[in-house]
Amino acid sequence: MIAALLSWLFPKNKIPDKIPPAMQLVVEELKKSKSKEECLKKAFAVITSKYGGHKLKTYILIWRIFTADLEKIWRWNGFLHCIHFIYLMRVLLIKSGHFKDKDIKRKWTLVCYFSPHSYLDINLGNRTIHADPWGRAYGIKLGDYTHGFHLHS
Repeated sequence: MIAALLSWLFPKNKIPDKIPPAMQLVVEELKKSKSKEECLKKAFAVITSKYGGHKLKTYILIWRIFTADLEKIWRWNGFLHCIHFIYLMRVLLIKSGHFKDKDIKRKWTLVCYFSPHSYLDINLGNRTIHADPWGRAYGIKLGDYTHGFHLHS
């Protein structure tokens, strides 16, 4: 029920036809990937090197959570909310041509301070892998996600 409410409050953003030029450069590199898994690893690395999650900023910058403008989000540096992370990941993966929207599922969980948190399950064909770029700042690696008290300090 909570996941349904959160999905209603934060609907899945549409993948735009046109993306920011700097983002398009990343997509061009992702297109060269030899596999879905390589593409996912590269996209995860790009996103987590440009942005990071932060527990306190999640609340201090709460007003930014409702921003859906891709160009504006891409221009930001540093902190992103989890929903922005997954939006950028979806755009990069789908635009790369290696993934379709049906390969990428948004998931919800609660983290230790009772905050809803969103991450992705990515279908690689032979298996599904968790992708939680927000949690990378806390040691969460590709293949895992932030949940319960599984948030490193």
